[in-house]
Amino acid sequence: MPNIGSAPSENLGLTFGALLCGSFIVVLLFGIFIVQVRLYFKEYSKDRYLLKVLVSFVCVCELAHTVCVASAVYIVLVTFYGQPQKLSKLPLSMDLTVAFGAPVTAAVQAFYILRIHKLMQILYIPIFLWILCFLRFMASYAIVGLSIQAVSVASYEAQWGWFFTVQFAVGAFIDVAIAGFLVFNLWRERREAMKQTLKLLDRLIRWTIQTGLVTSIVAVLVVIFLQSMKNNLLWITTYTCLAKVYSNSLMAGLNARNNLRHFEPETFYELGAQLENTQSSAQKDRNHSDRQSKSTQENLTFASFPSTRSNVTVSA
Repeated sequence: MPNIGSAPSENLGLTFGALLCGSFIVVLLFGIFIVQVRLYFKEYSKDRYLLKVLVSFVCVCELAHTVCVASAVYIVLVTFYGQPQKLSKLPLSMDLTVAFGAPVTAAVQAFYILRIHKLMQILYIPIFLWILCFLRFMASYAIVGLSIQAVSVASYEAQWGWFFTVQFAVGAFIDVAIAGFLVFNLWRERREAMKQTLKLLDRLIRWTIQTGLVTSIVAVLVVIFLQSMKNNLLWITTYTCLAKVYSNSLMAGLNARNNLRHFEPETFYELGAQLENTQSSAQKDRNHSDRQSKSTQENLTFASFPSTRSNVTVSA
């Protein structure tokens, strides 16, 4: 990529303009994330301790990520204004956005992979995905180190652009794989589910596909912009938003559990009755019903989230 400080005026919209608009989107997504975090701690105060630690960790990383994005934009647009020679290399705060965004991405993906392990009761697939997740996490910090040592953005892209491409491709693959396995588990459960639960399971399948697609599409867009639009900052702008997409996806899923519990009330009434009947000596085929109830109940907590320790009927 050429020196952005000497870019012609017609390209300012795709360089400085893209960077500024990206910062607006980052701040907007961070605001939405904070609202969701507040709602989470208010509505799910009895959630498992480790889950609340995960949310708190993601929140701290997102705050640092947002501060770094704002700082980088200020330095590029204000501090270095009229000094194009300093704009051949992005400021350190922009590199740090990768350092704070990587833990968010890795934590959310690892969490989803854990749900695959618990739901499908298999180990080799989660281990494979965890390894990919860890490698991508380490690659992010390698990118930070290489970027700090690079003489300019142009030389950095020329030498290590392929590394970016591989990293984002792996991330997109992980997201698609997670969504695919969760959907497969829901589809398998759907074949044995009661008639009243089919509509809810269909809704869960659609939500899981949409969630996986959103993060995958953003990662693919970064690769496309990096490979086809090297004369602008669109790929950097899109990349800075990626961590916010992951964190908001996580919080949206966690906070949607109450909505699912209020979905099709008669379904949950029957599920609750079924769970109680599994412990009754008068029930026929107790073992089969208990396994079906447990599996269906697990999936109804969004097939990817540990349930809250509340007194609501549908909880794992």
